[in-house]
Amino acid sequence: MTKRLFTFLIIGLAVFSGLGAARAEIEIDITEGFFSPLAIAVPAFASPDGAQTGLGRDIASVVAADLERSGLFRPIDAGAYIQTPESLANGPRFGDWRLIDAAALVAGYARTAVDGRLQAGFRLFDVQSEEQLEGYEFTAPPANWRSMAHKIADRIYSRLTGEDGYFDTRIAYIAESGPQDRRTKRLAIMDQDGANQRFLTDGSEVVLSPQFSPTRQEIAYVSFVPPDGSRIVFESDRSGSQQLYIMPASGGEATRITFGQGSYATPSWSPRGDYIAFTRQSEDQFSIGVITPEGNDEKILSTGYRVEAPTWTPNGRVIAFFRQGRADYRGNLATSLYSIDITGYN
Repeated sequence: MTKRLFTFLIIGLAVFSGLGAARAEIEIDITEGFFSPLAIAVPAFASPDGAQTGLGRDIASVVAADLERSGLFRPIDAGAYIQTPESLANGPRFGDWRLIDAAALVAGYARTAVDGRLQAGFRLFDVQSEEQLEGYEFTAPPANWRSMAHKIADRIYSRLTGEDGYFDTRIAYIAESGPQDRRTKRLAIMDQDGANQRFLTDGSEVVLSPQFSPTRQEIAYVSFVPPDGSRIVFESDRSGSQQLYIMPASGGEATRITFGQGSYATPSWSPRGDYIAFTRQSEDQFSIGVITPEGNDEKILSTGYRVEAPTWTPNGRVIAFFRQGRADYRGNLATSLYSIDITGYN
Protein backbone atom coordinates (compact mmCIF):
# COMPACT_ATOMS: atom_id res chain seq x y z
CA MET A 1 0.00 0.00 0.00
CA THR A 2 1.52 3.32 -1.07
CA LYS A 3 0.73 6.44 0.89
CA ARG A 4 1.67 10.09 0.79
CA LEU A 5 1.82 12.52 3.71
CA PHE A 6 -0.49 15.51 3.36
CA THR A 7 -0.56 18.26 5.99
CA PHE A 8 -3.58 20.49 6.58
CA LEU A 9 -3.62 23.94 8.19
CA ILE A 10 -5.39 23.93 11.55
CA ILE A 11 -7.63 26.91 12.16
CA GLY A 12 -7.75 28.41 15.66
CA LEU A 13 -11.16 28.70 17.33
CA ALA A 14 -12.46 31.13 19.94
CA VAL A 15 -15.69 30.90 21.90
CA PHE A 16 -18.32 33.46 20.91
CA SER A 17 -19.52 35.45 23.91
CA GLY A 18 -23.18 35.63 24.85
CA LEU A 19 -24.07 32.04 23.92
CA GLY A 20 -27.43 31.17 25.43
CA ALA A 21 -28.13 27.82 27.03
CA ALA A 22 -31.68 27.55 25.71
CA ARG A 23 -32.87 24.19 24.47
CA ALA A 24 -33.78 24.03 20.79
CA GLU A 25 -37.46 23.81 20.00
CA ILE A 26 -36.81 23.26 16.30
CA GLU A 27 -35.06 20.09 15.21
CA ILE A 28 -34.81 17.90 12.14
CA ASP A 29 -35.54 14.17 12.24
CA ILE A 30 -33.11 12.76 9.69
CA THR A 31 -34.24 9.17 10.19
CA GLU A 32 -37.13 9.70 7.77
CA GLY A 33 -36.63 9.62 4.00
CA PHE A 34 -39.35 12.14 3.07
CA PHE A 35 -39.91 15.42 4.91
CA SER A 36 -40.17 19.14 4.25
CA PRO A 37 -36.76 20.86 4.47
CA LEU A 38 -36.42 23.40 7.27
CA ALA A 39 -36.80 27.02 6.10
CA ILE A 40 -33.71 28.94 7.24
CA ALA A 41 -32.62 32.54 6.62
CA VAL A 42 -28.89 33.17 6.13
CA PRO A 43 -28.38 36.92 5.50
CA ALA A 44 -25.00 38.30 4.42
CA PHE A 45 -22.59 38.48 7.35
CA ALA A 46 -22.32 42.13 8.41
CA SER A 47 -18.94 43.87 8.41
CA PRO A 48 -18.72 46.15 11.50
CA ASP A 49 -15.45 47.70 10.30
CA GLY A 50 -16.57 47.87 6.66
CA ALA A 51 -13.44 46.02 5.53
CA GLN A 52 -14.96 42.57 5.02
CA THR A 53 -18.28 43.33 3.32
CA GLY A 54 -17.46 41.16 0.31
CA LEU A 55 -16.24 38.23 2.39
CA GLY A 56 -19.31 38.56 4.61
CA ARG A 57 -21.54 37.99 1.59
CA ASP A 58 -19.37 35.11 0.38
CA ILE A 59 -19.34 33.36 3.77
CA ALA A 60 -23.13 33.52 4.04
CA SER A 61 -23.45 32.20 0.48
CA VAL A 62 -21.26 29.16 1.22
CA VAL A 63 -23.10 28.44 4.50
CA ALA A 64 -26.48 28.57 2.75
CA ALA A 65 -25.24 26.38 -0.13
CA ASP A 66 -23.83 23.76 2.29
CA LEU A 67 -27.09 23.53 4.20
CA GLU A 68 -29.21 23.37 1.05
CA ARG A 69 -27.00 20.66 -0.49
CA SER A 70 -27.67 18.40 2.50
CA GLY A 71 -31.32 18.22 1.46
CA LEU A 72 -32.42 19.03 5.02
CA PHE A 73 -32.64 22.83 4.74
CA ARG A 74 -34.32 25.34 2.43
CA PRO A 75 -32.51 28.71 2.50
CA ILE A 76 -34.97 31.59 1.99
CA ASP A 77 -34.20 33.91 -0.93
CA ALA A 78 -32.48 37.10 0.25
CA GLY A 79 -34.92 39.20 -1.75
CA ALA A 80 -37.61 38.33 0.80
CA TYR A 81 -35.67 39.65 3.81
CA ILE A 82 -37.14 42.64 5.66
CA GLN A 83 -34.48 43.27 8.31
CA THR A 84 -31.03 44.24 7.02
CA PRO A 85 -27.86 42.33 7.96
CA GLU A 86 -26.39 45.46 9.59
CA SER A 87 -29.37 45.96 11.91
CA LEU A 88 -29.16 42.33 13.06
CA ALA A 89 -26.21 43.38 15.21
CA ASN A 90 -28.77 45.00 17.54
CA GLY A 91 -30.82 41.79 17.68
CA PRO A 92 -33.34 40.12 15.36
CA ARG A 93 -36.78 41.57 14.79
CA PHE A 94 -38.40 38.15 14.99
CA GLY A 95 -41.72 39.37 13.65
CA ASP A 96 -40.02 40.31 10.37
CA TRP A 97 -38.62 36.78 10.03
CA ARG A 98 -41.91 35.11 10.90
CA LEU A 99 -43.56 37.10 8.11
CA ILE A 100 -41.38 35.28 5.56
CA ASP A 101 -41.92 31.89 7.27
CA ALA A 102 -38.34 31.46 8.50
CA ALA A 103 -38.07 28.72 11.14
CA ALA A 104 -34.39 29.45 11.87
CA LEU A 105 -32.20 32.52 11.43
CA VAL A 106 -28.41 32.87 11.16
CA ALA A 107 -27.02 36.29 12.10
CA GLY A 108 -23.30 36.66 11.42
CA TYR A 109 -20.44 39.10 11.06
CA ALA A 110 -16.97 39.23 9.48
CA ARG A 111 -14.28 41.63 10.65
CA THR A 112 -10.51 42.14 10.68
CA ALA A 113 -8.71 41.34 13.94
CA VAL A 114 -5.88 43.55 15.25
CA ASP A 115 -3.34 41.01 14.00
CA GLY A 116 -4.78 41.12 10.47
CA ARG A 117 -6.56 37.78 10.65
CA LEU A 118 -10.21 37.30 9.78
CA GLN A 119 -12.81 36.85 12.50
CA ALA A 120 -16.21 35.42 11.60
CA GLY A 121 -18.93 34.78 14.16
CA PHE A 122 -22.56 33.77 14.04
CA ARG A 123 -25.67 33.29 16.16
CA LEU A 124 -28.39 30.76 15.36
CA PHE A 125 -31.95 31.62 16.45
CA ASP A 126 -35.23 29.75 16.74
CA VAL A 127 -37.59 32.29 15.18
CA GLN A 128 -40.77 30.96 16.81
CA SER A 129 -39.44 30.77 20.38
CA GLU A 130 -37.18 33.84 19.85
CA GLU A 131 -34.31 31.98 21.53
CA GLN A 132 -30.63 31.73 20.64
CA LEU A 133 -29.61 28.14 20.02
CA GLU A 134 -25.94 28.44 19.15
CA GLY A 135 -23.16 30.98 18.73
CA TYR A 136 -19.48 30.80 17.86
CA GLU A 137 -16.56 32.82 16.54
CA PHE A 138 -13.72 31.57 14.31
CA THR A 139 -10.37 33.24 13.66
CA ALA A 140 -8.08 32.36 10.76
CA PRO A 141 -6.05 33.88 7.92
CA PRO A 142 -8.36 35.53 5.34
CA ALA A 143 -7.36 32.92 2.74
CA ASN A 144 -9.13 30.27 4.84
CA TRP A 145 -12.53 31.96 4.72
CA ARG A 146 -14.19 29.04 2.91
CA SER A 147 -13.13 26.61 5.62
CA MET A 148 -14.55 28.98 8.22
CA ALA A 149 -17.86 29.07 6.34
CA HIS A 150 -17.95 25.25 6.20
CA LYS A 151 -17.26 25.08 9.96
CA ILE A 152 -20.14 27.46 10.62
CA ALA A 153 -22.44 25.31 8.48
CA ASP A 154 -21.23 22.23 10.40
CA ARG A 155 -22.19 23.76 13.75
CA ILE A 156 -25.63 24.78 12.47
CA TYR A 157 -26.21 21.32 10.97
CA SER A 158 -25.09 19.62 14.18
CA ARG A 159 -27.23 21.84 16.44
CA LEU A 160 -30.41 21.23 14.45
CA THR A 161 -29.96 17.55 13.54
CA GLY A 162 -27.99 16.13 16.46
CA GLU A 163 -25.38 14.63 14.09
CA ASP A 164 -21.89 15.76 13.15
CA GLY A 165 -21.62 17.98 10.11
CA TYR A 166 -19.53 17.04 7.09
CA PHE A 167 -19.14 20.34 5.22
CA ASP A 168 -15.57 21.13 6.35
CA THR A 169 -14.23 17.98 4.72
CA ARG A 170 -12.32 17.16 1.57
CA ILE A 171 -12.79 14.60 -1.17
CA ALA A 172 -9.80 12.70 -2.56
CA TYR A 173 -10.37 11.33 -6.05
CA ILE A 174 -8.68 10.17 -9.23
CA ALA A 175 -8.80 12.72 -12.06
CA GLU A 176 -8.52 11.14 -15.51
CA SER A 177 -7.63 12.84 -18.77
CA GLY A 178 -6.41 11.98 -22.26
CA PRO A 179 -7.53 9.47 -24.91
CA GLN A 180 -9.54 6.46 -23.80
CA ASP A 181 -6.70 4.04 -24.53
CA ARG A 182 -4.03 6.22 -22.82
CA ARG A 183 -5.71 7.71 -19.76
CA THR A 184 -3.61 9.78 -17.35
CA LYS A 185 -4.65 9.31 -13.73
CA ARG A 186 -3.77 11.88 -11.08
CA LEU A 187 -4.56 11.88 -7.38
CA ALA A 188 -6.53 15.03 -6.62
CA ILE A 189 -8.26 16.66 -3.68
CA MET A 190 -11.03 19.24 -3.31
CA ASP A 191 -13.48 20.60 -0.77
CA GLN A 192 -16.72 18.63 -0.46
CA ASP A 193 -18.54 21.36 -2.42
CA GLY A 194 -16.14 21.15 -5.39
CA ALA A 195 -14.02 24.22 -4.56
CA ASN A 196 -10.22 24.40 -4.15
CA GLN A 197 -9.36 21.52 -6.49
CA ARG A 198 -5.68 20.54 -6.45
CA PHE A 199 -3.58 17.75 -7.95
CA LEU A 200 -1.35 15.80 -5.56
CA THR A 201 0.43 13.67 -8.20
CA ASP A 202 1.70 14.59 -11.66
CA GLY A 203 0.23 11.67 -13.61
CA SER A 204 3.56 9.92 -14.16
CA GLU A 205 2.40 6.91 -12.16
CA VAL A 206 -0.89 5.02 -12.00
CA VAL A 207 -2.92 5.79 -8.89
CA LEU A 208 -6.17 4.12 -7.80
CA SER A 209 -8.72 4.01 -4.97
CA PRO A 210 -7.66 6.93 -2.75
CA GLN A 211 -8.68 6.80 0.92
CA PHE A 212 -8.04 9.16 3.83
CA SER A 213 -6.33 7.76 6.91
CA PRO A 214 -8.31 7.91 10.20
CA THR A 215 -6.39 11.06 11.19
CA ARG A 216 -7.18 12.72 7.81
CA GLN A 217 -3.51 13.68 7.54
CA GLU A 218 -2.54 10.98 5.00
CA ILE A 219 -4.07 9.57 1.84
CA ALA A 220 -3.57 5.90 1.00
CA TYR A 221 -3.91 4.99 -2.67
CA VAL A 222 -5.35 1.55 -1.84
CA SER A 223 -6.82 0.45 1.51
CA PHE A 224 -8.98 -2.52 2.61
CA VAL A 225 -8.94 -2.01 6.44
CA PRO A 226 -12.38 -1.43 8.36
CA PRO A 227 -12.92 1.19 10.99
CA ASP A 228 -11.80 -0.65 14.16
CA GLY A 229 -9.07 -2.69 12.48
CA SER A 230 -10.52 -6.05 13.57
CA ARG A 231 -11.86 -7.19 10.17
CA ILE A 232 -11.22 -6.61 6.48
CA VAL A 233 -13.62 -6.61 3.55
CA PHE A 234 -12.49 -7.70 0.09
CA GLU A 235 -13.77 -8.91 -3.26
CA SER A 236 -13.16 -12.42 -4.62
CA ASP A 237 -14.44 -14.69 -7.41
CA ARG A 238 -13.75 -17.88 -5.44
CA SER A 239 -17.46 -18.78 -5.59
CA GLY A 240 -17.60 -18.46 -9.39
CA SER A 241 -18.69 -14.81 -9.47
CA GLN A 242 -17.14 -11.71 -7.96
CA GLN A 243 -18.62 -11.23 -4.46
CA LEU A 244 -17.73 -9.50 -1.17
CA TYR A 245 -16.23 -11.34 1.79
CA ILE A 246 -15.30 -10.45 5.37
CA MET A 247 -12.58 -12.06 7.46
CA PRO A 248 -10.63 -11.29 10.65
CA ALA A 249 -7.68 -8.96 10.13
CA SER A 250 -5.48 -11.48 11.94
CA GLY A 251 -6.41 -14.21 9.48
CA GLY A 252 -8.92 -17.02 9.49
CA GLU A 253 -12.02 -18.06 7.56
CA ALA A 254 -13.67 -15.62 5.16
CA THR A 255 -17.45 -15.20 5.17
CA ARG A 256 -19.34 -14.28 2.01
CA ILE A 257 -21.82 -11.41 2.56
CA THR A 258 -23.23 -10.72 -0.96
CA PHE A 259 -25.41 -13.11 -2.96
CA GLY A 260 -27.08 -10.83 -5.50
CA GLN A 261 -27.03 -10.96 -9.29
CA GLY A 262 -23.93 -9.56 -10.94
CA SER A 263 -20.41 -8.76 -9.74
CA TYR A 264 -19.56 -6.82 -6.57
CA ALA A 265 -16.43 -4.66 -6.24
CA THR A 266 -14.75 -1.60 -4.60
CA PRO A 267 -16.00 -2.23 -1.04
CA SER A 268 -15.69 0.76 1.31
CA TRP A 269 -16.44 0.51 5.03
CA SER A 270 -18.46 3.30 6.69
CA PRO A 271 -16.58 5.18 9.44
CA ARG A 272 -19.39 4.11 11.76
CA GLY A 273 -18.84 0.46 10.87
CA ASP A 274 -22.56 -0.11 10.25
CA TYR A 275 -22.52 -0.33 6.43
CA ILE A 276 -20.24 -1.31 3.57
CA ALA A 277 -20.65 0.58 0.29
CA PHE A 278 -19.99 -1.25 -2.97
CA THR A 279 -20.19 -1.16 -6.76
CA ARG A 280 -22.36 -3.83 -8.42
CA GLN A 281 -22.26 -4.61 -12.15
CA SER A 282 -24.96 -6.62 -13.90
CA GLU A 283 -24.39 -6.86 -17.67
CA ASP A 284 -23.70 -3.23 -18.74
CA GLN A 285 -25.48 -1.64 -15.78
CA PHE A 286 -23.57 -0.33 -12.75
CA SER A 287 -25.02 0.44 -9.32
CA ILE A 288 -23.84 1.95 -6.04
CA GLY A 289 -25.27 0.30 -2.93
CA VAL A 290 -24.78 -0.44 0.76
CA ILE A 291 -25.03 -3.60 2.85
CA THR A 292 -24.43 -4.41 6.52
CA PRO A 293 -21.25 -6.33 7.51
CA GLU A 294 -23.52 -9.27 8.31
CA GLY A 295 -24.84 -9.32 4.74
CA ASN A 296 -28.28 -7.86 5.56
CA ASP A 297 -30.34 -4.91 4.28
CA GLU A 298 -28.69 -4.59 0.86
CA LYS A 299 -29.90 -1.36 -0.72
CA ILE A 300 -29.13 0.15 -4.15
CA LEU A 301 -28.72 3.95 -3.99
CA SER A 302 -27.83 4.89 -7.58
CA THR A 303 -27.76 3.15 -10.96
CA GLY A 304 -26.26 4.24 -14.27
CA TYR A 305 -24.17 3.33 -17.30
CA ARG A 306 -21.03 3.48 -15.14
CA VAL A 307 -21.10 4.48 -11.48
CA GLU A 308 -18.21 3.32 -9.32
CA ALA A 309 -15.83 3.79 -6.38
CA PRO A 310 -18.01 4.81 -3.41
CA THR A 311 -16.36 6.58 -0.47
CA TRP A 312 -17.80 7.96 2.76
CA THR A 313 -17.98 11.34 4.47
CA PRO A 314 -16.46 11.23 7.99
CA ASN A 315 -19.90 11.11 9.67
CA GLY A 316 -20.89 7.97 7.74
CA ARG A 317 -24.09 9.50 6.38
CA VAL A 318 -23.18 10.55 2.81
CA ILE A 319 -21.44 8.62 0.01
CA ALA A 320 -19.46 10.17 -2.84
CA PHE A 321 -18.89 8.31 -6.12
CA PHE A 322 -18.10 8.97 -9.79
CA ARG A 323 -20.43 8.63 -12.76
CA GLN A 324 -19.21 8.31 -16.34
CA GLY A 325 -21.41 8.65 -19.41
CA ARG A 326 -21.02 6.86 -22.73
CA ALA A 327 -18.42 8.17 -25.17
CA ASP A 328 -19.64 10.66 -27.79
CA TYR A 329 -18.92 10.34 -31.51
CA ARG A 330 -15.42 11.77 -30.96
CA GLY A 331 -14.65 9.29 -28.18
CA ASN A 332 -14.79 11.90 -25.42
CA LEU A 333 -15.99 10.81 -21.99
CA ALA A 334 -17.83 12.95 -19.43
CA THR A 335 -17.06 11.99 -15.83
CA SER A 336 -18.42 13.74 -12.73
CA LEU A 337 -18.46 13.25 -8.96
CA TYR A 338 -21.79 12.83 -7.18
CA SER A 339 -22.90 12.48 -3.57
CA ILE A 340 -25.95 10.78 -2.06
CA ASP A 341 -27.02 10.10 1.52
CA ILE A 342 -27.72 6.59 2.77
CA THR A 343 -31.48 7.04 2.52
CA GLY A 344 -31.04 7.38 -1.24
CA TYR A 345 -33.20 10.53 -1.44
CA ASN A 346 -30.71 13.42 -1.21
